[in-house]
Amino acid sequence: MIRNQIAGAALLLLLVTCGAPPSSEAGPSMSISFLTRDGCANTPVMRERLDAALAAAGVEAAVIAIDVASLDADDALTGYGTPTVLVGGFDLFGAPTPRPAAPI
Repeated sequence: MIRNQIAGAALLLLLVTCGAPPSSEAGPSMSISFLTRDGCANTPVMRERLDAALAAAGVEAAVIAIDVASLDADDALTGYGTPTVLVGGFDLFGAPTPRPAAPI
């Protein structure tokens, strides 16, 4: 339980420090990409924490779920592990943009 609270607080802090402005009448203030794939065991927990952090920060954002398996093989997004959260095209935790995944 404590570990989940710490992870949620860290995610909230990172969202706020990434410059996420609070929600406004104009609609979502930013777009977030949530990279996942079928069978990713950590996707439900990460998505729950992301939604909770956004709500706690009062940030309204369009969260776009992307199944990396549906992307072209040369798309750099295929090089990220799943789940991954991108804010403004950059990894929420600061990981560098990877090269595309090696072909299977």
